[in-house]
Amino acid sequence: MAEYRGILDFPRDDTIVAIATPAGRSALGIVRLSGDDSLDIAGKVLESSLDLHSLSGGTARAVEIRIGDGIVDTGVITVWRAPRSFTGEDAVEFTLHGSPILLTALRDRLIELGARPSAPGEFTLRAILNGKISIAEAGAIDAIIGAISISALKAVGRTLSGEFTEKIGEILGALEEIELKHTAQTEFPEHFDELSSDETAELLAKAVAQLDALASALKSSESLTQRAVVVIAGAPNVGKSTLANALLGAGRSIVHHAPGTTRDLVEEHCRFGDVEAVLVDTAGIRQTADEVELIGVNLAHRRLSDADMAIVVLDGSSPETADEEAVLKLTGEIPHIVVLNKCDLPQAREFSGAIRACALTGKGVQTIRERVAEMLIPPDSEPLWAGAWQIERITTARENLQSAIDACRLGLSDAAAIELASAISLVREAGGLEQNADIIGRVLEGFCIGK
Repeated sequence: MAEYRGILDFPRDDTIVAIATPAGRSALGIVRLSGDDSLDIAGKVLESSLDLHSLSGGTARAVEIRIGDGIVDTGVITVWRAPRSFTGEDAVEFTLHGSPILLTALRDRLIELGARPSAPGEFTLRAILNGKISIAEAGAIDAIIGAISISALKAVGRTLSGEFTEKIGEILGALEEIELKHTAQTEFPEHFDELSSDETAELLAKAVAQLDALASALKSSESLTQRAVVVIAGAPNVGKSTLANALLGAGRSIVHHAPGTTRDLVEEHCRFGDVEAVLVDTAGIRQTADEVELIGVNLAHRRLSDADMAIVVLDGSSPETADEEAVLKLTGEIPHIVVLNKCDLPQAREFSGAIRACALTGKGVQTIRERVAEMLIPPDSEPLWAGAWQIERITTARENLQSAIDACRLGLSDAAAIELASAISLVREAGGLEQNADIIGRVLEGFCIGK
């Protein structure tokens, strides 16, 4: 993160340049400039005598771009004028044919003419420092780019439309009112009725409930921009690998009637409804003296420990075994669904809430897909998005408030006030109302050059 704290020390009065489109060939590519000299530098590579300073912000012109050494391309130049640009500075964007060699040649030529290569995230940093966007909005922009589903885009959209900021504002207002009353009673006791410790604790408890509600809405944040990990777990020979292949639509895992066939983890991208996930097929979990198989069983245990959810597969055609009982105990604390596989055979048991399926024929597989999608992102939920750094601060603020409540009940008003002040500061940071090098570093650490 030190690298990203360092860009706060970069000059802010020079002009930066970067290729803004991903690496690789494409129909079009973009090279962008931002800074006071953007228009002058850009004008030096135009074939025509077009005066960029005469153009108003948002103006686009078809131009011929002369890069040098006989390299010429036709494209579009768009001019943005301060302060009405993304960065708040004069800015220029060249849109030309998407040859990586061509884009690199133009960028290098603009550097020769006086621009500085931008650091990762530096365009966004300038937007933050120039008051064009908040830190929270910067994180949301990155989340839009990294969204892996329509649900993710909707969640980020709700955040950008102000729902997250509104909820933070309500919580902050309540906390600051409690702090104000405490301060007023301390400094002017003759003018204000004293709030009892129980009354203060009750007000703080309401704020905790608000933070809990917000945390619930943010619960799916990580799975909205990162693939959820869904682990298939079960005893040997219950059909886990056959189910994995059915969900993937391909024969990725080796299937054999002999128990213990799968000994390594098999991981593949898999879509469940609108949710992108990593599907993990694991070794059958059982007590074994086979050293190689034991390695696979231990890998299965470790992968389950960091899974977002599990698909627990049982053999519906056989009575419950000790191995299956152990698997159910192991996955008890993990969000999971239970699949009674081999429903094409005579059934030997019931299991409340389980999905009866036959991985071999595909029966029930679609139901499994739908149930997994519902568990990862409930269909009736309206999740909000927030960055990990924001969720961490909300979580810590809740802990501070709980400590303040405990202090109130013990009559320790000064200790409660300290915990409350810490919570307020954290909530302000979570809402992007306070910024420092650490927060900016967290937001920009995943940004690429040109963003």
